[in-house]
Amino acid sequence: LIKDVLFGIYCGVILVMFFYNLFIFFTVKDKNYLYYVAYILIVGLTQACLQGYSYKYLWPNSPYFANFSFFLLSSLVAIFAMEFMKMFLHTKKNVPTLHFITNIFIIIYFVCII
Repeated sequence: LIKDVLFGIYCGVILVMFFYNLFIFFTVKDKNYLYYVAYILIVGLTQACLQGYSYKYLWPNSPYFANFSFFLLSSLVAIFAMEFMKMFLHTKKNVPTLHFITNIFIIIYFVCII
């Protein structure tokens, strides 16, 4: 019971962050916020997957996807985090080596998804 209440509070915080940053994205039209919004949403879904709530509430009729979703979502979290970092820090201009390395990791994560 206490676990459910704490996770409900966590979901509330994630949803507030999601909608707040989505509002900022529509206000300033900065692509960085779109990556951040996707990152926040996927982090929340990953945590729900780890706690078993995604299988219970989001895809209860698909045990295969429930098993696969953790790997998919954790890879997507990393991909969106790296894309956000690259755009926010302007790594292509400021740190080209880091930009190249993150692109390699993104490719590796896509291969892991496949």
